[in-house]
Amino acid sequence: MNNIFPLLGSKQKGGSAEFCGPCPKCGGDDRFITWPDQGRFWCRVCNWSGDETQFLHDTEGLSYIQACERLGIKPKDKGKEKEIFRSPEPKVERWTPKASALPNDDWTAQANILVDQCAKYISLDKQGMEYALSRGLTNETIKSYKIGWNPDDLCLTREHWGFKPETNPQIRPPKKLFVSKGLVIPTIANGTVVDIKVRRYPWNDSEGMGKYIVVPGSSMTPLRLPGGPCVVVVESELDALLVAQEAKVWASVIALRSASNRPDIETTRLLNNAKIILLATDYDEAGIAAKSWWEQNFTNAFYWPVSVGKDVGDMAAAGISVKEWVRTGIKSFLLQKLTPTSAIFG
Repeated sequence: MNNIFPLLGSKQKGGSAEFCGPCPKCGGDDRFITWPDQGRFWCRVCNWSGDETQFLHDTEGLSYIQACERLGIKPKDKGKEKEIFRSPEPKVERWTPKASALPNDDWTAQANILVDQCAKYISLDKQGMEYALSRGLTNETIKSYKIGWNPDDLCLTREHWGFKPETNPQIRPPKKLFVSKGLVIPTIANGTVVDIKVRRYPWNDSEGMGKYIVVPGSSMTPLRLPGGPCVVVVESELDALLVAQEAKVWASVIALRSASNRPDIETTRLLNNAKIILLATDYDEAGIAAKSWWEQNFTNAFYWPVSVGKDVGDMAAAGISVKEWVRTGIKSFLLQKLTPTSAIFG
């Protein structure tokens, strides 16, 4: 191979045959990934990808035959030169936002009580407060968003939460509603709790149980934290809280809960009114795959994954400023669109 990629000034990652450097199309520092031994490249931000012939075609305007000659390789099929660089038309998902189903009145009443109790308890429990602070949350954030601490596993009466009793002839007593010990993260909409998620504490992967437990009956409506004229879209509630804490003056925040989840009617209204949407789904296969859907459905969506790790929590733990990351994302969007800052912030 003619080693065309390292000419970009890439640096080797992790002692492997994978290199990273600035993307010739969208810039950055290390978003452009190359595998010279495989003759492949990919930008994790603008999603530009292909082999070495594609690279030469896109950067120097060479035809497929010319690129092969430059690389000293044999063309696969001279008769299909015009088809080599043809990109398939993206498949557009037909989508109409729907209203999220909300919990029943009994559930809401019990959820508000539980969240209020846990929010009060966290200030009294050293273990709970230390754990919340270790996740990067400040005292102000904990109080503002009613983040709480459940000190013990709870087994609650299902009927009190609006569920029918579940009994099994082989099991006595009737099934209970389980709430794990840990950090309590509520979703509050229009002043009332509609979802409760608990980050288990302690959590051990070997136990075969997930990090989080969602209290049965919770709504799947996204968590929306109002803020500035832009919107940052993430997956987890903890990530959303960190972004709101650090960059609320610039952006509102939405936690989808999953990269494949779609915004409901109220969330779509917020997105449509946003000046910019910074899409920061987790930097994994599902999160990257979500990019095309958002770009198809929101013209102001700009893919802006975290600079380190998989999500905002990883990035913050690595010492990267969440505030600076949001600010840089906004600047990058404006540069791409050649839009003055005053058009966004007045």
